[in-house]
Amino acid sequence: MKKIIISIVTIVYNDHNHIERTIHSVLDQDYPYIDYVIVDGASTDGTKECIYRYEAFLGTLISEPDKGIYDAMNKGLQAVKGNYVLFMNSGDCFSDQSVVSKIVNYIKSSGYFPALVYGDYRESSVEGKSPIIPSRSYKKIWYGAFASHQSIFYNCQFLKEKGLKYDLSYQIAADYKLNLEVVKYAKGNILQVPMCISDFDITGISNNNQALGLTEADRARKEVLGMSLLVRTSIILVSCIARFMKKYLNPIYRTLRMKR
Repeated sequence: MKKIIISIVTIVYNDHNHIERTIHSVLDQDYPYIDYVIVDGASTDGTKECIYRYEAFLGTLISEPDKGIYDAMNKGLQAVKGNYVLFMNSGDCFSDQSVVSKIVNYIKSSGYFPALVYGDYRESSVEGKSPIIPSRSYKKIWYGAFASHQSIFYNCQFLKEKGLKYDLSYQIAADYKLNLEVVKYAKGNILQVPMCISDFDITGISNNNQALGLTEADRARKEVLGMSLLVRTSIILVSCIARFMKKYLNPIYRTLRMKR
């Protein structure tokens, strides 16, 4: 199998306090064939100056105004040169220095080039890191995300052939819609790996974002899967119950969540 190049895209805007740890997490990977792309939204807090200190180690650096997170992520998709791409945005990190090399070994061992490769993750905040959260089967995507986007590697050629990118009409769930589309068109050409890939920075996630996420996820199910209102309403109800259990009945929630 030919050499596999992995593109990592980091998007950032005015996050001087966290961008450097993400950069180090990517540059410290022990895999040699990494194409690192950083998309900065023309930061004004010193973030841009911090990034430029690492410019010699980057494949591409873009620093210009954008229309928001998904516009920046699309710019990253257009700039990548690798066979696979993963988004590791400011504040997020790989779980250890050998993640990318392990992922490449899984791809090589599979004997084919999956449309998508994904695994487990941890939540990270000022209070520390959570236990490993297992990814779900991609077949359960009708319910919700099967992994954090920091733990998903996309086949760049597949995305290009299918014309897939982030839908800018979504504010918070364009990544969920993209995954729905990938699963729909991949037809089982997906590889789930038993390893923790990323530490997902949950700092700043609000209840308002969660409510908007539910609304946009419902819209994505309608647009991509053609689900009826009754089915979609049932899924929203189950999602709300799960969020309640996570907050108030966490031990029970974690026991159920551990079932892939």
